[in-house]
Amino acid sequence: MALERPLQYAVFTAQMILTVHLAAAQVSPVTFLLSAADHPSSAHAREREAMSPDLLTDHDAPPADHTASDLTRIIEETQAELTRRPDDADLRFRLAFALEQRGDTDRAMDEYRTVIDLAPTHVWARNNLGVLYAKRGQYDEAIGKFGEALFRDPQHQTARLNSGLVFLKIGDTDAALRQFRLLLTLNPRHVEGLIGLGRLYLEQGEVDQSLAQFREALSVDPQSVTAHRFLGKVLMKRGRFPEAVSAYRRAVQLRPRDAPLRYELAQALEAQGRRPDAINELRQLLAQQPGSDSDAVRGLAEATLRRWGAAP
Repeated sequence: MALERPLQYAVFTAQMILTVHLAAAQVSPVTFLLSAADHPSSAHAREREAMSPDLLTDHDAPPADHTASDLTRIIEETQAELTRRPDDADLRFRLAFALEQRGDTDRAMDEYRTVIDLAPTHVWARNNLGVLYAKRGQYDEAIGKFGEALFRDPQHQTARLNSGLVFLKIGDTDAALRQFRLLLTLNPRHVEGLIGLGRLYLEQGEVDQSLAQFREALSVDPQSVTAHRFLGKVLMKRGRFPEAVSAYRRAVQLRPRDAPLRYELAQALEAQGRRPDAINELRQLLAQQPGSDSDAVRGLAEATLRRWGAAP
């Protein structure tokens, strides 16, 4: 059921990853990086954009189990099968997901729409289409698709999570709070839901409640990179720098190629008075293979090293 209330929001440049669990296609969960096209010009704003992800899931994106050639093969095989069964919604869904993994967003969205036309009760297609709308910054459309999914299945936890994430993204904290609480009523141990609620509390200045949520998320999943990361952010706000360093260090151990994470670890080390260790982390960051989403962070690392009088 699409939400008709008009939503007012500005362009956001923070990153957001939304989960899509594709049970219907029998594939592994995948996360989607959401980012705005425009970047602020000031150094402070660039740092905020690069270092302040919104709610992240605990999975790397894109999935590592499908290479580009794998995806091409899957797409070609599925298209061939569709010539014989053009109205098979499950085949269309498989094609849409493969196209999405390959980065062919326009075609993926078209295929998800076709799935919905063929199978109006297909909840996952609506959820995934909502994620792609959100990826493009079309938040009204995204909320509408998540709402349609929830109308058909009120216990759909991923659509509930994603709806809360987008509401948080656009600053509608009341609506986000309702979604996260409904999600945690369905599943009190939902890690991303606990993190989402913790992030909402953090944005509202409820630091103690935020800290409790992130710790609870880690009690459910000690390997949650996102929970470790936000725990580090809260501890930094509290001035508890050694504990913040430990939280960030664990996150980096779990995801060593995450450039923003390593930069945040360096900042925590600097706050603790351990500049040589911070410099070492920034040099490790720069020594890694550049990623498509790491340019802003690498620029910040180089600028920080120069400011500290250390050669990049």
